[in-house]
Amino acid sequence: MPDISMCGTEDCGLKRSCYRSPSSGTRPAEWRQAWSAFSPYATDEGTQLCEHYWPTTRPSPTSPLAKDERHGEG
Repeated sequence: MPDISMCGTEDCGLKRSCYRSPSSGTRPAEWRQAWSAFSPYATDEGTQLCEHYWPTTRPSPTSPLAKDERHGEG
């Protein structure tokens, strides 16, 4: 059960790779799951973005980025 607000926006082009979306494979809690309808937007180049996008892929635990995030550095 994820302890995050899941996204119920159906017309988002990012939903298959966003941890907040059930379309990415994240399974919401059956009874006590928070939901929101986050709003993706298009850039001038036509790319879709969302301020609440959470990619399903994470850096490896040994990558410098993961170490910086874990220790609150960077």
